[in-house]
Amino acid sequence: MLDGEIIVTKDGKPCFESMMERFMSTKNQHPIQYGVFDILYSNNENVMNLPLFQRKLILKSTLSEGNTTIFPIPYIEGRGSDYFNQIVLNDLEGIVIKKAASLYTKNKRSHSWLKVINYKYEQVFITKIRKEKFGAVLTFKDGRYAGVMEFIPAAERAELYKNIDKSKKNSADKFIALKEPIACVVKYRNLTSQGLLRIPSFFSWGEKHIAS
Repeated sequence: MLDGEIIVTKDGKPCFESMMERFMSTKNQHPIQYGVFDILYSNNENVMNLPLFQRKLILKSTLSEGNTTIFPIPYIEGRGSDYFNQIVLNDLEGIVIKKAASLYTKNKRSHSWLKVINYKYEQVFITKIRKEKFGAVLTFKDGRYAGVMEFIPAAERAELYKNIDKSKKNSADKFIALKEPIACVVKYRNLTSQGLLRIPSFFSWGEKHIAS
């Protein structure tokens, strides 16, 4: 029993959108790969209580060499900061740092595994609030639609509701209008092929906290 991730590449890099396209359409023929980063059972034996470095050795001996469809994900020991800098330079999504002695834990997050995401930051404007399922409608500085932000803390969400334009209230509308666009900085994974922010979440109000 293996644990890994389905990968579809585009221009030599893993592409989340292409992966979703592959599984949302029976006509899509994007080639897929399975990158394996852990093993739970080997020859019907539970190996989850072995330390990670031992499970990696078992995994390497389990998968055949030269198979580009199902393969163990390469890893390095130490030099995490240098590795992450290369991720940033190559505009990749991020890394996962794991303690070599960590055990495999099912159905819960492990403090021994840390996901470090190569977030990008952008100043945008909140123009409306979605009614049924909360979401802040975003636009770029030039007025182009940027997507919907669902991840925003309760205190900041309350600030938005203080700025509702009650003169434009209409029970039939799917969105609530604001008195004026509100500037904020969001962090996000990358731009989609449609030019939208992928998984935007609130970072700060205004311009002063934009990351360089």
